[in-house]
This record gives sequence, C-alpha cells and structure tokens, in this order.
Amino acid sequence: MDTLKKDKVIKPRNLIKNDVEWKTYKIYNYKYNFSPERVAKVNRCYLSHLLVWWDADMLIYHDGVLHIKEHPEVIIFDEGSYNLITFEYLSVFDTLKQYYGYNDNQAIYMALYFYEKVCKTSIKAYVDAHYPLALDIPNPNKENLNGLLENDLFIDRYSKDSKKIAYAYLESTKLIDDAYVKDLLTNRLVTMDKEKNLCFLTYDGNHNVVSAVKEGTHSFFDYTQHLSVNRNMGFEYALSPAREHNYYENVFVFSNPINLLSFLTFCKSGNLDMEIPESSCFITIYGNHIGALRGFLHRHSEVMTVYSCLDNDTEGIRTAEHIKGYCQFFKETRQYRFIDMQPKLKEISTKKGYVKDWSAVLQA
Repeated sequence: MDTLKKDKVIKPRNLIKNDVEWKTYKIYNYKYNFSPERVAKVNRCYLSHLLVWWDADMLIYHDGVLHIKEHPEVIIFDEGSYNLITFEYLSVFDTLKQYYGYNDNQAIYMALYFYEKVCKTSIKAYVDAHYPLALDIPNPNKENLNGLLENDLFIDRYSKDSKKIAYAYLESTKLIDDAYVKDLLTNRLVTMDKEKNLCFLTYDGNHNVVSAVKEGTHSFFDYTQHLSVNRNMGFEYALSPAREHNYYENVFVFSNPINLLSFLTFCKSGNLDMEIPESSCFITIYGNHIGALRGFLHRHSEVMTVYSCLDNDTEGIRTAEHIKGYCQFFKETRQYRFIDMQPKLKEISTKKGYVKDWSAVLQA
C-alpha cells in the first residue's frame, strides 16, 4: 500500500488512556477486577491490534517487524510478544505488565475495553496498511537455548538432590506415573535450571533445543515460562516408537506439561475408557492461543485426528471451540477429525466433584 493510501487510513482513537495512566476509580470498578477468566479473555486479544490502538507512537516498525519502541529487543505478534535476547514468549496480559509497566487491573481494564468496545475493522485496516507483519521470528540463534542442557542440575555434582526434587514434585505431589518421569529424564526431555524449575524441552532434527516450557517445583506458588526459538511451538512429547519415526496421525492438545503427563498417567491406570493410538503426539499450547497447534499441523501433514484435552472451565471450552473451528476450516482439503475430551472431565466431575483439569483428576 502506497503512502497516499496509508494516509487515508485513520489513526485509531484511544479514549481511555488517561484513566489508565492516572489510575482513576474506573480501573478498579468491580467489572474489571483481576480474575483468571478475565486474564484468559485478555489473552484472546490480538496484541498487535491492541497496542496500535493504545498508542501507535509507542511502536516502531523496521524491516517487516513490529517492535516496542522502549524495548526494541521485543517483537510484537498477534498472540503475544517475543524477546530476541531472552527467547521468552509472553502472553498479551504479561506483555502489558512487563513491558508497559501496568498492574493487573490496568492491563485488564484497557484490554477488555478494547476487546468489548473497540471496532476491530478500522484497527485491522490501520495495521494492514502500516505494519504488514512478518510471520516468523527473524534469524533466531538456535544454539542459545542449548544452555538449558549445559546448565542442567540433573548432571552436575548435585544431581542426586536435584532428581529427588523432581521425583518429589512429579510423583509425590502431582502423582505422575514413574515410567513417564524416567522416560523424560533418560531422554533429556526435562532438565532442571538453577532456580529448581523443571524445563520441558523440545528438539529439532539436529538435537538443538527449540522450545522450553519451565514449570516451578514450589508447591506454594505457580510459575510457568515459555521459551522458544520457533514461533508457534510448545512442548511436544511422544512415546516410542512414534517418537523415533516422528510420524503422528493423532495429536492431543493440553494447556501445560503437567496436565499432559497427568492425562497419560490417568489413561495408564485404566480409569479412562479409551486406548491411546500408537502414532500419537502430545503437545501444549500457551495462553489459550492455538498457535502451537497450528505450527504442529503445518509440520506434520500426516495428522488425521485432533484431541482437545483442555481445561474444564469457560476459557478451556472456548479454546476447544476455536480448535474445532480451525479443524473444520480445512474440511475441503484436510479431513481433520476433532474429538473433545472435556465431556470426560465433566463426567468425572459428576462422580468426584468438580475437576478443572487432568492434574486435578489425579488429586480427586
């Protein structure tokens, strides 16, 4: 689009910036108080559209990539931000807090106002005219995430103590089956960093780490961090022999690695009336955004069936519907079969009391 046409696209108007910046009473109104459900709703916003509406002057566009002006190392995508130095992906909500400096209520107020009240058509027109965004991360250094292997506490002189922590967390606290824990450790699909976080790793064909999902091992607070050198990639796990062949006709989608392992444990116990197909891969998505699934389906054209194993809550159900819609979008050229596992969680809830996810199933 030439300059003349760009100039014809009106710059988005933001009518609430002063309320947010000055922290007026509106941002503490009950409607916008912090809750996990509202955070999940915020994360469904397109970050590029939200930030352009908020203040396009706070962004810079260079060589086909949209950056935050005050943090030029940070790239903005629709689903979140990516730091070229730390390799960290952040959701929409976390980006607003970390790089824009807003607290929970400020971030929720501004994002929900955008989500619910702002015309997206004009925003999209402005973004398409001024920022035709690149689809991939530019030239990532894939070797840098291999530091998670070099600094693995499981292989240093304190490895025995580190493994005790891992087994205590995964087996004793989360009730994960011992065989899966051993498989992860033996194949270095999980490492431990110096903060005692478990790092669930995904490798490329040259055995470079391309994605890591960090999970804290402290029971008194939740900690998750997503690192990657490839956009739209989460943790990917498969059992032999499918892992060796890298051929998967079925993909199971989870919100995090603990739920993934909990599901496998529950299936192995014989309490779930289904048999896992041998040619299956189990993946995690991030922040209720299905980009990791899209990336996986792009890399594995052999996939025939998608199982949604997301949380038994409002946002999990909505994301499952999004996945179903995405699978049906290809019905003319790809025959994806969609199977929703949330009815199983609801069935278990009627017997044992409400369970939110597969980890909660093991605790019930």
